[in-house]
Amino acid sequence: RWRIDWARRRPYRGSMASDPLLKTDAFLTEELLKLALESSGVAIWQMEPATEAIAWTASCKRIFGVPLDQEIDYAFFLSCLHPDDRDATDAAVRQAFDPAGSGDYDAEYRAVLPDGSIRWIAARGRALFADAGGRREAVRFIGTVRDITGRKDAEASLQAAVEEKQMLLLEVNHRVKNSLQLVSSLLRLQARRIADPELRHQLEDAMTRISAIAHVHQRLYRDQDVKRIDFGAFLAELCADLQSATPQCSVQVESPHIRVPTD
Repeated sequence: RWRIDWARRRPYRGSMASDPLLKTDAFLTEELLKLALESSGVAIWQMEPATEAIAWTASCKRIFGVPLDQEIDYAFFLSCLHPDDRDATDAAVRQAFDPAGSGDYDAEYRAVLPDGSIRWIAARGRALFADAGGRREAVRFIGTVRDITGRKDAEASLQAAVEEKQMLLLEVNHRVKNSLQLVSSLLRLQARRIADPELRHQLEDAMTRISAIAHVHQRLYRDQDVKRIDFGAFLAELCADLQSATPQCSVQVESPHIRVPTD
């Protein structure tokens, strides 16, 4: 039979039965599976639903931080979980045992290590069923676990950054809105004191421009995209404001919804 000479990286004919390191195809498959699991950080477990006895590989025990000689059963597994995650995880396991379901198991939970630290675990599994006394029952439960603490920490950091950004935008919006309102009020007071119609008209024009700037700012704050604005919607709202300020003028807007850069 042909196989690969891994030392020479070339195929050769040889007796697999006489090879001290590689005796059977099953052995090769098992070793490749072990290597793949170790490289990916995935650990294997299995459970007997009838007795609730659980077998964890050494990698699995290291993920949960328990001694390698620790006996594992379902009650011990649940005791390793964060109290807030036990009920949901137990429900997911029981659902996998339901003979009317698919048998699939998919859960993420927090494991509390013996030193008190928290580790996020992603678990995937499947229940295997067999006919027993005319009923379909789960006879084996197999699956994998993977440490996803790094991913969860990154998600938490990203969420914190997003919340901080939202708070910053809220503060900036509040300050800009108040500043524009203050300038508009000062111009309005000044316009009332001026008798010159031309100068008053210039101040009123400045107030209109400030109002337009405030309107753009408010719309940018409401939209998720701060680099572009829906010009048609903005123009319609701006003209509606002008209509309210000058009821004697009738304004109709017909504009396509085109997103243009804010600059």
